[in-house]
Amino acid sequence: MGNYTSSCIPIYSGTRTAKLMDTEGRLRRVKLPIKAAELMLQDPGNLISPANELLRVTRVIAMRAEDDLRPGQLYLLFPLSRVRSKVSGAEMELIVSASEKRSSNKQKGAKVLPVVSVDKAQEGDSSDVEDVVGANAGFLGHRTGNCRRWTPVLETISEEV
Repeated sequence: MGNYTSSCIPIYSGTRTAKLMDTEGRLRRVKLPIKAAELMLQDPGNLISPANELLRVTRVIAMRAEDDLRPGQLYLLFPLSRVRSKVSGAEMELIVSASEKRSSNKQKGAKVLPVVSVDKAQEGDSSDVEDVVGANAGFLGHRTGNCRRWTPVLETISEEV
């Protein structure tokens, strides 16, 4: 009998981190262990939502303050006004591209812009070009009034006796 090193579980002593994307689309690494409350205190007025939940339900779901962040996961900061709102297609593409890992042997190519933006730039119409370029600016320019609000209607109820 005895102690065999092959039966021991190796302990990973490297730094454990999670990725956090802020409201402007910047990606930063956060050292773990950390609670969601600590990050919400650093960025007041924002909530933290896990990217895997966003991809699953396409709505902004807030983490509880006592929840721990998991290593290797992507988390997003949203303004408090975005709780339970739908995530747009452009935001979903941004989340998917941030969550994908690039392999080390893959070469980084140049960014290719749409032909539409080049044609419009030659015509001198810069407002449309800014719309195309600003689409990847992050969550800052998101319209919060995209949902229809319920307005009650007061009508008389007729009762027949």
